[in-house]
Amino acid sequence: MKNLVCLIGLLAATLSASGVSLIVPNGSFENGTLPSNPPSFPPETLDPAVALPKWNISGSPLYYQSVQLGGPVIALLTLPASDGTNSIFLQAGFGGATNPVSIWQILTIPPAMKSITFQSKEAYDPNFYPPGYYLALLVSAAGTPVVPNYISTDASGFKTFAIDVTPYAGTSVELKFSVDPMGNLGNGGAYSIDNIRYTTSPVPEPGALTLLGIGVVVCGLYLRANCKAPPAENSRGTGTQSG
Repeated sequence: MKNLVCLIGLLAATLSASGVSLIVPNGSFENGTLPSNPPSFPPETLDPAVALPKWNISGSPLYYQSVQLGGPVIALLTLPASDGTNSIFLQAGFGGATNPVSIWQILTIPPAMKSITFQSKEAYDPNFYPPGYYLALLVSAAGTPVVPNYISTDASGFKTFAIDVTPYAGTSVELKFSVDPMGNLGNGGAYSIDNIRYTTSPVPEPGALTLLGIGVVVCGLYLRANCKAPPAENSRGTGTQSG
């Protein structure tokens, strides 16, 4: 029975990791032409059509390698990045700012794709938000707000999320990421975004993730116990005869 549970856990882990993923156009923000000179002060602004092809922006100029405090910012940064060397940084304005900062593009969802995944990291205080809950980062598809499903967090602090795109398979939709200045207790928010992909895997249900975790834990405990437990010795014939 324990062998069966272990096998089920391993099978579930294999199935959850299966599926085809495909980067969306410039989904890792690596396809632009960037300045060869080092970052300058005051911050250098870039032409989005050249430095950030496929993406549109609003709410801020596109800065290069600069995160200014207080004001709204859209910046192309080489760090941090979860895939390749670049990520996009979105920061809503603080204080009296009222407009969000946004990036978006029109995607044609391949018919076989069931979800879009992306990775994101809070810029200032990763402990402020509950795991998987974003107070100010807004995601929309076809103009409709969607709630990303939290999947996991990697060692560098990037959280992976998935959104369901099965209703849009085979059609063209707008995918937008925004940071609302009123989201973070009225003080804006700031996030790095990277590694945006189509996948053929459906968005996992919370119950499925829980079941998978239980299966893997049980399997690990079983294997650990088998590795530690020495074989029982045969004690027959070891006694001494009394005269």
